[in-house]
Amino acid sequence: TGPGIDLDRGEVLYARDCARCHGGRGEGAASTFYPRIGGQHYSYTVRQLLDIASGRRGNAHPDMTRIIETYSARDVSIVADYVSRLGGTP
Repeated sequence: TGPGIDLDRGEVLYARDCARCHGGRGEGAASTFYPRIGGQHYSYTVRQLLDIASGRRGNAHPDMTRIIETYSARDVSIVADYVSRLGGTP
């Protein structure tokens, strides 16, 4: 998990920008190719989000790319921390 700072904002960002595809608990949806992200390592998630925002990781869904490009570095850290604390099961 991350530093545990501003998890309330992480919950808001996740609910607004991520839950529609990745599920309320980060459980993902294999049938539509949305990966499970709940409980994923904080540092891994930060790296993936930064790589998506920079274009380094080119296989992200275009909707996700558009969302992540608007995030500040702090928002990336906060949402990654929140995701790392999700159980990943509905």
